[in-house]
Amino acid sequence: MAVENPDWCYTAEISEGISVNQYFVDHPEMILGKMQMTSGRIGQEATCEPVPGAYLATRAGLAEQLDRAVMRLQRDIVKSRREEKRAEERGVITAQENRCSDEELSTLQTALNEQYDSFVKQYGDVNFRENSSVFSDDNDYNLLCALGNYDT
Repeated sequence: MAVENPDWCYTAEISEGISVNQYFVDHPEMILGKMQMTSGRIGQEATCEPVPGAYLATRAGLAEQLDRAVMRLQRDIVKSRREEKRAEERGVITAQENRCSDEELSTLQTALNEQYDSFVKQYGDVNFRENSSVFSDDNDYNLLCALGNYDT
């Protein structure tokens, strides 16, 4: 059985014969400039050039653009983890609604707790400002917050 690689393992041509990682084809907002062919030491080569006149062309502008790009990446990763947690949460609730055995419920709760603890270890508590801004539009945000173990 062949294993299919994720999209980001591939390249695609975007323009003028310029090939980039498939991630940048799918997320052009993450390219911090304009891709173009320029004259290099051994002929034409693809480069990412600052947009003339744009704030990005300055060192401070590049740093700001890079900060925004990293925040978008983190937000996308957190949102992906959010979907995983939602499935685990709903699995526990559905199992309880279907009157599962105590053993099955314990297994599901353990998996959910491990996943939650892993998230907290990597990204911090769900109610931290950075995380709550990502989750704030989620209808299940309060349910997610209920998973935390907070001292009163």
